[in-house]
Amino acid sequence: MLRFDVFTLFPEVMQPYLQTSILLRAQQRGLLEVRLHNIRDWTADRHHVTDDEDPAAAQLLDDGAQVLHGGVGITAVATQQTESRDGYGPASSA
Repeated sequence: MLRFDVFTLFPEVMQPYLQTSILLRAQQRGLLEVRLHNIRDWTADRHHVTDDEDPAAAQLLDDGAQVLHGGVGITAVATQQTESRDGYGPASSA
């Protein structure tokens, strides 16, 4: 079985694509597993901030450029790598 862990701010947007056509058939046949993870589940602040300013890009674009906050992304991926195969999402909600 091929497994994909998709980290996104909008897992609900991805769900319809996984329930159609070839992707649906592959899941039904046990060939594919896709786990959707909301990156905001790994934030530590009350506003669930996931972005941060990128000073280098801001200088190039002469504008405020936003990127994924490194700590949140690293925590999300590291947590998934250490959880058991049955765990979905962050350890606190598994």
